[in-house]
Amino acid sequence: SNVDELSSGIRRVTCPLPTRPGHVHTYLMPGDDGWTLVDTGIGVPNVADWWETELAQLDGPVTAIVVTHFHPDHVGAAADLHELTGAQVYQGVLDYAQCELVWGNPAWPERITEWFHRHGAPPDVTAELVDQGSAYRPFIRYQPDPVLVEAGEHVAGWELVAAPGHADGQLCLLRDGILIAAD
Repeated sequence: SNVDELSSGIRRVTCPLPTRPGHVHTYLMPGDDGWTLVDTGIGVPNVADWWETELAQLDGPVTAIVVTHFHPDHVGAAADLHELTGAQVYQGVLDYAQCELVWGNPAWPERITEWFHRHGAPPDVTAELVDQGSAYRPFIRYQPDPVLVEAGEHVAGWELVAAPGHADGQLCLLRDGILIAAD
């Protein structure tokens, strides 16, 4: 099974990735009105079929989807999951702005190459990172109209906590001493 039961009824779903490390964890948290999905994996072909099988094991609907940060393996299937479940997608204000700047911008490879160059990254490292990002691009279907949220707000009883670093706008979820951190 791709699902592990954790404490407090939380389920960790291991989604396959086409590149290293080969998987990413997403989380399903039970709530009064249904389940909250944290992150969506990448939008590989047939991802909706894969998720449909996983979600069929739940005893209720997914009523909210929270994107912790805009990296492909966390936001990539957000539009697919929104379409599959009808659940509203929640994403941080700063993170969504960066998501559009990168994934919604055809000039992204040139912009990011210049950014790496300006910050002293060696050309070979820059080329590898840009190639990786370009390889993921067809599999990124972020939700174009999420509910924009900020740290300190709550979604389905979970407090959103700012955790910049891995991604500038990354949000974690905190409730009852449990932190859903993502990367």
